Amino acid sequence: MTTKARRPTTPSGLRIAGRALWASLTGRYNLRADELRILEVAARTADELAAIDKVLADAPAMVSGPRGREVPHPLLEEARRHRATFLRALGALGISAAEDRASREPGERSRAGRALVSARWDRYD
Repeated sequence: MTTKARRPTTPSGLRIAGRALWASLTGRYNLRADELRILEVAARTADELAAIDKVLADAPAMVSGPRGREVPHPLLEEARRHRATFLRALGALGISAAEDRASREPGERSRAGRALVSARWDRYD
């Protein structure tokens, strides 16, 4: 009898973007415990980035700085840092953001996903 691997429990506190990322990747990949922890970091970062992007959508790109000069909105830099963290986490899993988006299409599997599967199965040869 073959048993189907259980999908890992979604970490508490994830919001829409984080839950979507978690469901997308745990639905396609059988991740180890260390990879699940990295995925949780990526999911929480996705939620934080969504919140930052929501604020920035209605905010001016330039604001008055401490000396009265126009400076870029401080959240722009924070968004950049969050995007870098998100991309590093996906990279640690062997998934690029572009491949993740493309692999969400029905019937499509990312190159990274195929590489992960091959690497895991190669261990058993």
